[in-house]
Amino acid sequence: MKFFLTLFTCTASLLHLYGQVKITGEVLTDKNEKSPFTTVLFLSAKDSTTINGCITDDNGLFSIELAANQRIFVYIKSDRYLPYFEEFSVEEKNLHIDSILLKTNPSQLDEVVIKNTVKLIEFKGDKMVMNLSASPVTGGLNAFEMLSKVPGVSTNSQTQTIQLAGKPGVIIMIDGRPTNLSGAELAGMLKSMRSEDFEKVEVISNPSSRYDAEGTSGIINLVTKTSKMYGTKYVLNLGGGYSYYKQFGSYPKHNQGLSVNMKREKLTLYWNVNHSYGTDLNWSDETRNFLTDSGSVFQKQVNTELDKGANNYYSSKFNLDYKFNPRSSLGLSVMGSYFGGHKKANLTQLGFNSIDSVLYDMKTDKRTSDEMIYMFANAHFKHIFDTLGTELSIDLDYIIHDMNSNNQFDRRTASGSSEVLNYNSVSNIGNRDTYIARANFERRFGKRGMITIGYKSKFSFINNTFSSDFTPSNALSRSVFNFYENINAGYIVYGCQIDSLTQLEAGVRVEQTNTLGKDEAGNQLSKQNYTNLFPSFSINRRFTANHVISLGYSRRIGRPESAKFNTFKQFTSALNYSEGNPTLVAALNNTISASMTYKDMYYFEVSYVNRGHYFAEYFDYDSTSLPGYSLVRSSFGNVTGNINWVVLNGYIPIKFHERWSANAQFWTGLNLYNYSIRNAYVNTQQFYWGLSIQNTISLGEGFSLEVSGWISSSETSGFQTNQAMGAIDVAMSKSILKKRGTLKLNFQDPANLYRLNSKFSNSNLTGNGQYRWDNRNFVLNFTYRFGNRNVSIEHWQSKYRDAEVEGK
Repeated sequence: MKFFLTLFTCTASLLHLYGQVKITGEVLTDKNEKSPFTTVLFLSAKDSTTINGCITDDNGLFSIELAANQRIFVYIKSDRYLPYFEEFSVEEKNLHIDSILLKTNPSQLDEVVIKNTVKLIEFKGDKMVMNLSASPVTGGLNAFEMLSKVPGVSTNSQTQTIQLAGKPGVIIMIDGRPTNLSGAELAGMLKSMRSEDFEKVEVISNPSSRYDAEGTSGIINLVTKTSKMYGTKYVLNLGGGYSYYKQFGSYPKHNQGLSVNMKREKLTLYWNVNHSYGTDLNWSDETRNFLTDSGSVFQKQVNTELDKGANNYYSSKFNLDYKFNPRSSLGLSVMGSYFGGHKKANLTQLGFNSIDSVLYDMKTDKRTSDEMIYMFANAHFKHIFDTLGTELSIDLDYIIHDMNSNNQFDRRTASGSSEVLNYNSVSNIGNRDTYIARANFERRFGKRGMITIGYKSKFSFINNTFSSDFTPSNALSRSVFNFYENINAGYIVYGCQIDSLTQLEAGVRVEQTNTLGKDEAGNQLSKQNYTNLFPSFSINRRFTANHVISLGYSRRIGRPESAKFNTFKQFTSALNYSEGNPTLVAALNNTISASMTYKDMYYFEVSYVNRGHYFAEYFDYDSTSLPGYSLVRSSFGNVTGNINWVVLNGYIPIKFHERWSANAQFWTGLNLYNYSIRNAYVNTQQFYWGLSIQNTISLGEGFSLEVSGWISSSETSGFQTNQAMGAIDVAMSKSILKKRGTLKLNFQDPANLYRLNSKFSNSNLTGNGQYRWDNRNFVLNFTYRFGNRNVSIEHWQSKYRDAEVEGK
């Protein structure tokens, strides 16, 4: 057969016609070894007929001539490797296809199994990828809950924060674009989105200069599902859940969703809509000790609060990509979410003196109504200039975020033999408009080099209006804080393939930040203007067939949110309030890392992080705002001192049996802290660790079982220490209705283990607290896929997999 194929190639070359171009390339194995004498076929993308073919030489190189101005499929078949199949556009210039990597074909598995097998965890370049379709435990969850199932990622429903390897400061992106939200705003938006609408989660712990410098602990990118098949596909999601606690009662919930995925020759369209309703709870028990200058307790406050709420979440996303021609495309994406919730809370605040006699007994009934609207719109243009990979992309973003919170308080305060009844209200209205423009240009140099140049400008306009009558006279107090933020960034990144075994990337990013805070009258409250450099470097080398070593460095920034600059008092109860600090500086992290990948399966990384500037939350008391009472004040301050830590991350897949596999990820490190704010000090060498394990058991006939769990040790952040915590989840998945439907049964934390215990300490106030939320849920989710799915790339792959391909 090789003789006839070679003869066919030689004959075709003699019939060289006007308008043909040369196509060259290199074929390598997944061990980065040359693949000689390998068959390479070229098929018409229009009707899948064979156009031409050739065989690679001793060095795995091939060269052939084809007619210009057509779309082709390159098909490579080898007994030892999985078939390679990819689409290219042949223009009027010569086309060079960079290293084609063939993956080893395990002899013990047939090709059908290989095609349908999706790894739960993969490592691709600078990122860890979790494929959600391989994890039943993510079924029926919202996006915030889903993130807690990603190895190394933890979510805190009490503080509404997300951590990576135990560290805060994570930036969340959706399809490569930052959400520009944080804290409770980000959590609310994620809770409106369903896990079934996402294909995978990418975790980038040490990003390069091509990414925004924001995010001191890394980036998490949520990738929505897109069609890889020609035709139209529909996915219907229906789910319901229930949780019960002997102490707090029961909480039902349900969700519905529909997505449409359509792919044509020039047009790709995606649309989804989701709704979810749920009742939930939040419970807290706190103790605050007020100290004299000598350190003795002169007053104690004990707070107990139970919130019960009902929430409605709506979200929708529309995405359209249109190819004008093989080189130019235009995309439009619009995503929106709405949250509306009501809750009732019972808050008891007891005050004691130094001999534990009751000073006051304050009981508050609180009614809260919340609304949040988030909308993100993006227009994207991309143009490819030549076959070398020179391209330009331009993005324009517009983001709207509006929130409205109204709180009513009925307070009964007993002090001695008297009782006072007060009615109070708190209103918080926030509006944010953000405009972003960015351009990215990539140019290939030779066969192995690539340079990327980009620019980005971001403008945010934020208004916060806060009203409260928690004053000595119960008079209404109103404050307005207007905040403006402008960030301009430029970057250049160079990457090259030094040789067939070594890759290098180096870049630098410059970001200029301008902020301005004003009150309602236009008086300046805060102002900042600073410029930072963010270099990055990485080198990756495959030393043996099984060992890849990487070294990297990056610098990141954590900017204070606008609310942290707001100097006005914002009350959460009669005895608790927070206020910002206009002098806060951004946190700067320098990270050096070294990693090893073994057999493209096992991954280990050690990192050293030095944090220069730093700001932290600080708790103290205020004894003047409300005569006769000591109020707990939460504020922020700049830290002076040294903050360093060392962390070792590892990922280990385990195969117990052909039907039982596990994935374990661990992180362990040492915090080296010596810093202070005002009269509060932290000086410790603290060991910390965490472990996440996911077990998948295949029970046959489309039925699988997953048991996963995680645990993390006690760790200090700022002046607060969170105690060890963890949880166990159990899920089952079953394919039904001729594999078009999937049932997922999810038991979130059935043992009811997940809760937060924390403590803090400074010179005049110490405290501890226990916090619980609606974490133990029973969720049943049904997914049904239907539509026209008969024309696909997989169809063409299977068509030519097991037979010699000849022209029709």
